[in-house]
Amino acid sequence: MEVVVPFTPPSRPTEFSALGYLFGRFDPNPSQEPNRSVKGTLVLKQGISFSAYMHQPLWNKLSTNPSFGEKKVYLWRVYFRITKAGKLAQIQI
Repeated sequence: MEVVVPFTPPSRPTEFSALGYLFGRFDPNPSQEPNRSVKGTLVLKQGISFSAYMHQPLWNKLSTNPSFGEKKVYLWRVYFRITKAGKLAQIQI
């Protein structure tokens, strides 16, 4: 009797990702070369700062929206990026 495996086992370690929501404002770095992502700082309402980035198409859409203000606080859906040691490296918006 032949055993049928529904899918092949993974060839590399399992990666986990976490998402969440944070209230804060995104301050882009002032001098950046055009790239695939915009880097900056996410400053929470409590004053805590995190290194963050968002992809260029999202930034283009936000920055051309007349109701968007860089100094306003928004609820952001974020993905946490960690190092192999389990420490928070940066946040993707």
